[in-house]
Amino acid sequence: MKINFRSDNESPAAPEIMTALARANEGPAWAYATDQWSARLDEAFSELFGTPTRVVPISTGTAANSIALATVTPPWGAVFAHRAAHIYNDECGAPEFFGHGLRIVPVESPDGRLAPDALARAIRANEGHGVHGYVTAAVRVSQKT
Repeated sequence: MKINFRSDNESPAAPEIMTALARANEGPAWAYATDQWSARLDEAFSELFGTPTRVVPISTGTAANSIALATVTPPWGAVFAHRAAHIYNDECGAPEFFGHGLRIVPVESPDGRLAPDALARAIRANEGHGVHGYVTAAVRVSQKT
C-alpha cells in the first residue's frame, strides 16, 4: 500500500481504528460527550497529561486547526505564522471563518523557520495600527521533524 502524508483525510484509517469504531457503533449511546466512549477518552488523556482533560474529537485537520485557533483567538486577533505555514497556505480561509474574522499574519523568515527577530518585527508592524488593527493573540509554531 502506498502511504500518503499529504492530508489526514486522503488516506484510509488503520484497521485497528476501523475495528474499534465498529465496536463503538454497537447499540445506542448518549449524545454530546455523555457516552461511555467519550468518558473513556477523557480518562485516558487525563491520565496521560496528569490533569483533568476534556477531549473533543474533530473529523479533519482543517477543522481541528481552525477550531483550536478560534478557541484561543478573538475575532479581532492576529495569529502569526511563518509564510510557509500550513494554516496560512492550505486551509482555504477556514481559520478566519471559524474564528469569525481572526487574521493569519504571515511572517517572512529564512529556511521555513519562525525566527524570533522576524516575529518581533511582524508583531511591531501589526501593532502600529493602534485601535484600527488586529490585536496580537497567538503564534503558530510547528515542529515537523
